[in-house]
Amino acid sequence: MSRRSSLIAVALVALIATGFATTLVRLDFPAITQESEAIYTGKVVDVDVQWCRWCREVRGNEIICTWVTLEVYETLKGEPMNGKTIRIMVQGGQIGSDVVQVAGTPTFALGEDALVYLYRPETDPDFFMVEGWVQGKFSLAPDGKVYSTPMNQHIIADATPLAEVRTATHKALGK
Repeated sequence: MSRRSSLIAVALVALIATGFATTLVRLDFPAITQESEAIYTGKVVDVDVQWCRWCREVRGNEIICTWVTLEVYETLKGEPMNGKTIRIMVQGGQIGSDVVQVAGTPTFALGEDALVYLYRPETDPDFFMVEGWVQGKFSLAPDGKVYSTPMNQHIIADATPLAEVRTATHKALGK
């Protein structure tokens, strides 16, 4: 067995032994709407991957994080941010050959239009995190529809018009 194969075998045994896993509480539309501090639509204008000092300071470990800058188009809930940018932190990413993958976290692409359900961590109100992880991020298409993934289609059905999401949001918030 080569040295590389031996290292891979040891790494796999270590991963299996420690049992890394992510468990998400399944959220429905009313729950994610009410639990989110803010709900915005917008365009991803920057994606910056870096070693996360916030994780080190707050959690005691440093991992790679992806910082997403979203130019807000519309505020469905929370502080009106239309025309402004906000920062969203997502755990995981790649810097050179270092890769951190965190199961259940959403991904963002530069130039993508998105609908996001967000909260601010208690320890740092300068940025947002995605409520319910992958459950709280949807893609918006030029046709005005919201597109889900298999991980969040139980919240908003695939290809739902954004106008219907607005109406349902107001209803869930009692407006």
